[in-house]
Amino acid sequence: MVFAVTHVILTIVLVDIFRHYLSKHKKKYLFPRWYLIIAGIGGLLPDIDIVVNWFYSNVIHGDFHLFWVGLVFFALAALFWKKKKHHVDWGLFFLLLGIGWMFHLFLDCLGGGYKFFLPFSDALFCKEWIPSLYFPHLDAVILLLWLIHEEWAKKIKDYF
Repeated sequence: MVFAVTHVILTIVLVDIFRHYLSKHKKKYLFPRWYLIIAGIGGLLPDIDIVVNWFYSNVIHGDFHLFWVGLVFFALAALFWKKKKHHVDWGLFFLLLGIGWMFHLFLDCLGGGYKFFLPFSDALFCKEWIPSLYFPHLDAVILLLWLIHEEWAKKIKDYF
């Protein structure tokens, strides 16, 4: 299983790359940079069972790694699409949470199987594509590549 910071960083990096290259319209971004934080939170949300386990010891890690929760976020995004309240685009908010959630499941899938379809099926899916030996280095590689990209794209000043 990859580390929590990998879930956050990779989600933020991929959504930021999408924002820079695919969501520009007339030299203006379609959503502000602070929405990247929402995507990062979505990438961390399936691990909320770790926090819940502090208070209720019968929770097993992986209990919240459910595929259908990501689909619920996507359904909420469709329901609230183009509805803004207090400068928050709620459709985009739920879409980014769903994207973060699904990236989390994808990364965990690369590291070994999970029961994604509980309570409907307790079958394990995915095999271990990335050996756990490489997980400590994955964060550094992703962060370094992102910083190189930001410097190359002349966008690194946005973060300082």
